[in-house]
Formats: sequence, structure tokens, C-alpha cells
Amino acid sequence: SDLDNQGLQLRLSQCQMAGAPTWCGSEVFVNSPTGYGNYTFTVSGALSTLGENTVVGLFLFGDSSAFAHHEMDFEFWKESSDSLGAQFTVQPASTNPPHRFAIPAGLTTATVSISWTPSEITFAMWQGGSSASTASTLIEEWVYNRTSSASDVPPNGDEEIHMNVWTQNPSSTDPGDAAEIVINNVSFVPYQPSILPFGIVSAASYEAGGVAPGEILSIFGNYLGPNQPTQGQPLASSGYPTMLANTEVLFDGAAVPLVSAVDGQLTVLAPFFITGQTSTVVQVSTDGSLSDPIRLAISPFKPAVFTLNQSGGGPAAALNADGSVNGPN
Repeated sequence: SDLDNQGLQLRLSQCQMAGAPTWCGSEVFVNSPTGYGNYTFTVSGALSTLGENTVVGLFLFGDSSAFAHHEMDFEFWKESSDSLGAQFTVQPASTNPPHRFAIPAGLTTATVSISWTPSEITFAMWQGGSSASTASTLIEEWVYNRTSSASDVPPNGDEEIHMNVWTQNPSSTDPGDAAEIVINNVSFVPYQPSILPFGIVSAASYEAGGVAPGEILSIFGNYLGPNQPTQGQPLASSGYPTMLANTEVLFDGAAVPLVSAVDGQLTVLAPFFITGQTSTVVQVSTDGSLSDPIRLAISPFKPAVFTLNQSGGGPAAALNADGSVNGPN
């Protein structure tokens, strides 16, 4: 591999190993994990005429035993079983079949994106080197999510950026397997949790607008927590934990008790240390990524009653002395 003003050149060429002819490929990787976010790769070369044994990979891969099979791939990969030339894959491929598709004839420059969040992975490929696709340049898009693929979306771990070119058949003598591609650009934008406008509300009434010390709050937004619902367990000392599944809620920079967490909704206890203040700043931290701050006005108190239908309206969720649900009779 070489680096020049056009980009990073990766080659597959014939070579000698232990006195026998074989093929030597190239691989470059980033030696630290980058986590959830949007990855884009722009690559150029004779992309539509690669040899039948030649594979070009642009992917995220974690190789520790704790993160086995945590791999998200795009590959230029021809197979004798079809006439298609590329695929998106979430490993292990044995349980997640690759999404194969055709690439246009004469393709010489393409951009691939892998947008990875806790709940889904969106793959896309388009012609040219622009930062985003259009209706006329999009070649293929595929969404892999927890609904269609159970819990197979890889969690944030030790996945690193890898780029390589290699051969499926090192003993091949076909000179057409030789390849040279150029990685023109690689970019990464970390994903960020976000709180919806007016998304911090009373957990009982769903009323927005300010917060009171000790109030039970629901926070709604995007990428706010783990894929699976996680319930906080009361601590032996007092209160609830301040972290659930790598998720925290911060009031003025201090983590507060979390009752429950799931991607899209958190339930928290407003801290009493905001008593006497006129406002407080709230942020959500998920896997180390911080949401933009939200400033809330502080009220001395905000009474609300939980309701049976969990809508904030209608009959109260109340029990009689004998434990039965209180009703109109």
C-alpha cells in the first residue's frame, strides 16, 4: 500500500512466498475503536471489473473474544453463483445472510456509508465521491435492525475501521485477479443522543415545562439508552443507580438516579440539590456521547397523579386498603 495526493493505494499482486507463487494483499486499519456513528468511505478504481477471486473490504471489526463476530462489512465480492458484484454483511454470515446487489457497469468511483446505532445499521452505496446520495446516484441501501434481526446489532465494543484487498483463491494463476484501488477519503461522525423538544416531562401527567426537586421524570428522545428495556434496582444503601447500560442523566453535570432505560425513553428522579435554583441544565450520556444541553426552569413543586391508563388522564392509579384497584364504586 502507498499514500499519495490521490489517497491510500491498496494493491493485490502476485508475489513469492517460501519459493512458491501466491498473492499478496493489503490491509490498513485504525488502531483504536471509534464506536457508534456514521462511517463513509470513498474508493476509486476499476470497481466493476475486479477479478472473480478479488475482494475489496471496507468494514468495522472487533477481534477480541468478548466481541466475537462484531463485524459490519461492505465488500466488492463477485460470486460464481450470481452476477452480482457487492454485498453488505453483518457477521456472522452463517446466521445473517449477506445482502447482495449489482453495481453499475463502468463504475470507477463510489462512496459507501455505514451508519451504526444501538438499534440498527444502515448501509448505503452511491456513485461518485459526494458526501451524500441522491435519487440518481444511489446504488443500494439496506437497513439491518433489531426488529428484523433480533438482537444481532453489534453493541459498542472494540470495533475498528479496516480497509483491505485480498483474494479468495491464493493459488489462482489468473492475472485478472490483480487489483489496485484507491481510498480517496474516510470520515467518521460519532452518533449523539438527542432529547426531543419538550421531551422532558412528568412521568405521571406527561406535562412539560420545568421540573421540581424530587419529581419523577420521563425523558424522550433518540439514542437515549440500550436496545432492551433495563430496570434499575433500588440500592441497599438508598435510591437508584445513576447508570444503567452505559446511560446516565446529568443535572448540572452530576449523574442522577435512573429508574429505567430503553432506547427512546428514560425514567429518572430529579435531584434535590436543585432546590433553591432558578434553572438547571439536563444532558443524557449514552456510551460516553453527550446530548446537547437542555435548560429547564425549576418550580418549588409540581404535583401529579399516575393514572390507570398511563396517559396522564382518567382514573388515578390508586389502591384501596385491601389492595384492590380503586374505582368509581
